[in-house]
Amino acid sequence: MASGLNAQEILAMALAIERQGVAFYIRAAACFKDEALSGMFRGLAEMEAEHAQTFQKMLDGEVLVEGDLSGFDPDDLALRYLTAMTEGRVFPDPRRADATPITGDETPREILHRAIGAEKDSIVFYTGLRDLVKGPAAKTAIEDIIREEMGHIVLLNDRLSGLDRA
Repeated sequence: MASGLNAQEILAMALAIERQGVAFYIRAAACFKDEALSGMFRGLAEMEAEHAQTFQKMLDGEVLVEGDLSGFDPDDLALRYLTAMTEGRVFPDPRRADATPITGDETPREILHRAIGAEKDSIVFYTGLRDLVKGPAAKTAIEDIIREEMGHIVLLNDRLSGLDRA
């Protein structure tokens, strides 16, 4: 039995990832008095908010996403995978009881490692999404987001390297 996964459902999942990312980075920014670190996290929150706007535009039909994303998926593996990626497993969703939200007791190094892992997971998700969408405008928008998420990893890694040198 095919999952019947459609573009709207997948884009809603992507939007949820970005909203979780915004909340994660806002909370991370509030945890540190170091203005450079806090400012970096605020900047990342703004970038994730821009990604959310892109996915919202796709959902609203402003960026063409053609057709369903359904295919042969007898065990609903694709749907289960994409759902797992968005249920607080990429950026922790503080509304979930089993989530591990930022407590404020973490070190900058711990937050940076968590952020890098979440960014990697989002790239994996968006790479799968890019391969599923139809329509060049949607593919281009997702490819742009993937490149930006890669840039986030570089930024976070550079900051982590700076802590290691200090």
